[in-house]
Amino acid sequence: MYIFVFLPKRSPHIYYVYYIYRVCFIMKWTNEHDVEFCKEVIASKLFETKKRSAERAQVWEAIAKKLEKVEYPKFKVEQRSVRDRLKKLIKQFRKKENDERRASGISPELTELDTLLEEISEKEEASETLAADMGEREKRRLEEDHMAGQEMRKRAMQTLSETQKRNTKIDQDSPKRKVRKGGNTALAFLAEKAEKETKLKEESNRLERERQEMEKEKQTNLCNNRMTC
Repeated sequence: MYIFVFLPKRSPHIYYVYYIYRVCFIMKWTNEHDVEFCKEVIASKLFETKKRSAERAQVWEAIAKKLEKVEYPKFKVEQRSVRDRLKKLIKQFRKKENDERRASGISPELTELDTLLEEISEKEEASETLAADMGEREKRRLEEDHMAGQEMRKRAMQTLSETQKRNTKIDQDSPKRKVRKGGNTALAFLAEKAEKETKLKEESNRLERERQEMEKEKQTNLCNNRMTC
């Protein structure tokens, strides 16, 4: 509901509309609301989804949006409000049914809303039973997978142990390769040999230089004698 006020501005013939206040619509649940709501719940796939799952939240959201489009009775709801309302209705229905059955000993006559809630209650119980069975089967499957994994690890360890034993036996049975001793002596011998070769080479180079110098000196003396003659 909106309230508007018209104020003159610049010209008495022109009015500007200013939004002043909006009265929020607060919905009050009636029997008609509950009946329409329960019909929408039954028509949905609410109990085909897992409890507290994202899929169920999406179904609740879809239910709320559909109810918002209903012309009569008028709904002003959201996901949380419809979820809480159904929980409250089912709780009240079960309490009422138990109280009347204990008081009279026979099942009470059901109204349209009671019939809808009875169907919803049965769907909810069936869904919870199915979820519990699936959870138990999943638990057993996980336990079996865990046991199978442990058995596989045990066999793998046994195979590894047997392989190591076989390799050890082969090493023990095969002749051991003799390890050459005197490694340091061989290195010393090679070093000494290299040193001797270096000294011989140096001595050879020295003798070659002396020979060349003597040859040069001989040539010089020969030239000097010729010049004297």
